[in-house]
Amino acid sequence: VSFISPVDKDGSTYEVPKTAKVKSEAEDKDGKGEGDELPFEFKPIAADKADADALNAIVKSVGDAVKKGDGTLTGANGTKVIELVKENAKANPNADKDKVDEESQKAEEGVTDEPSSGNAGASKPETGGNSSSSSNGGSTGNGGNSGSNGSSESKPQHVHNWIAQTTTVHHDVVYKTVHHDAVYKTVCVCNGCGAQFDTDDSWGAHSESQLMSGNYGCGSYSPNSIVVSPAWDETVEVSPAWDETVTTGYKCSGCPATK
Repeated sequence: VSFISPVDKDGSTYEVPKTAKVKSEAEDKDGKGEGDELPFEFKPIAADKADADALNAIVKSVGDAVKKGDGTLTGANGTKVIELVKENAKANPNADKDKVDEESQKAEEGVTDEPSSGNAGASKPETGGNSSSSSNGGSTGNGGNSGSNGSSESKPQHVHNWIAQTTTVHHDVVYKTVHHDAVYKTVCVCNGCGAQFDTDDSWGAHSESQLMSGNYGCGSYSPNSIVVSPAWDETVEVSPAWDETVTTGYKCSGCPATK
């Protein structure tokens, strides 16, 4: 008898007994066994005490057991066992989630809908004496020979049909700020009366009329720069808001497997 540690929902595991040989008990007339339960103890290991390597090894061992198991562990049943162990292992705070996914994916790729042949899980006798096994519907033998009355009809191998799993990611509108400098122009400011003129010609006409009337104070001007329009900032849309469909993974339509 050999053991694989269970993995609880919180990622905690167990210290399991080593592989051991056990003696089956004979049945009495009522079909009941004479012996007590086998003395095996599973010692709990807290989630924070279980390391990543141990978790990876458990997932791998479960996958190997499913591959070698009988008809109860084929197809969706076997995949369900692997998926459950994977999810519980990933709940452990010390788990290497990528490695767990990798080991479970390898295990699922070997799962088929075809029952295992032969006496899966049956122990072999050490001598050529009589032996019996009920692993595959029951078989008996004499002198080490054994036969199986299990079904010879095989089911088609399960092939994953991967369906994309998507989610919608929203992207907000994008803006940028464009700065516009102030606009200036130069004018002629009369030194006498302070009047402003856009051109020398208009200033000259003003000065001449004032001189003819005896106002000699308006006989000169000074150039001056004035603001035509002040500086300002403009908000410009670079790209509008939009929604993007992103693929987050894949799920098999025929079983619980994901990748």
